Amino acid sequence: TSLPASTRCPPKNILVMPGIASTYSSKQEMKMTSPLRPLHTGTNIRQALFAAFLYHERFRGYFRMSVKQTHYHKPIDPEQRLAVCLRFLSTGDSYRTIASSFRLGVSTVASIVRETCDALWDCLRDEHLPVPTEEMWRSTARRFHQRWNFPNCLGAMDGKHIHPGPCTFSVVLLALVDADYRFLVVDVGSYGSKSDGGIFANSGLGKALRDGTLNVPPPSELPGAPELGKVNHVTVADEAFPLKPYLLQPYPGRRLPTDKRIFNYRLSRARRISENVFGILSQRFRVFQRTLQVQPSVVDKAACVLCNYLRPKGEDQNHATEDAHDCEQPLQGFEHCRGQRASVEAQNVLADPSLSLTSL
Repeated sequence: TSLPASTRCPPKNILVMPGIASTYSSKQEMKMTSPLRPLHTGTNIRQALFAAFLYHERFRGYFRMSVKQTHYHKPIDPEQRLAVCLRFLSTGDSYRTIASSFRLGVSTVASIVRETCDALWDCLRDEHLPVPTEEMWRSTARRFHQRWNFPNCLGAMDGKHIHPGPCTFSVVLLALVDADYRFLVVDVGSYGSKSDGGIFANSGLGKALRDGTLNVPPPSELPGAPELGKVNHVTVADEAFPLKPYLLQPYPGRRLPTDKRIFNYRLSRARRISENVFGILSQRFRVFQRTLQVQPSVVDKAACVLCNYLRPKGEDQNHATEDAHDCEQPLQGFEHCRGQRASVEAQNVLADPSLSLTSL
């Protein structure tokens, strides 16, 4: 005879995983389940599992394995993640080639490159690519005058087309660089189908210069020409950019007067810094010589901040590669024409303020 239901001993509370509740009764009869720990009525299974993880002996008694000894792969350490990212940036190899070299998955390499580039930008931008202050602009202007004989210059501007993939427009990297081949301001994301002037007008850099919110120093006198009065600080660019009071371009046409030819010569000498910087960027990071496999904005910002990190501020080092010939030659100045050009410039300043540096 069986005992009444009220006098039976309550069965032990046994942890039952979801999906096997229907076969629990048969497994209990076959002694295939084992109690994990006494559970109170109404306890959630996830809470029971979390509590079981706190007691390694109970976890091992139930799962026949320890908490630490699992079959999961060991995490990839930061040193290896940085090596994978630098390998991709410096060589431009495909994800599959890098995955074979480091014995990683292709998708793992892709995620490592994206995450590491974002981490490099977040960690290095405040020190090596900060928001320019007024004192930084003054230092840049002094350096341009000392090295390239172009006073009141805040930087050289140019753009580089980055090809993200087939059947898509290129993405333009717009940059403003200083006299020591370092990036000052970068803007990424505009499509290459637009002109450089349109890209500059719609960029954050162009809007900040137009609105006067970039901490630009006030106008100052030109060295050696106080009779011209105070002149605005400007940036230099090629003919693709528009002529603005804060952005100078060379005089168009041929057979120009002497003062305009000299101005074009000095402006081109100061402007070519931006072209050289993009050449340095492509030589150091060969990924820009091929079609990108990742979002251009991620790689561009990381490469620019790394380029500044590899070139300390004020260091005059050779930027050419070992197997390349540096063809830059020292350029002679024109100090003997300064007095005549200064008198001609006094008239040009009154006629057109945007051309206030034509005699330099």
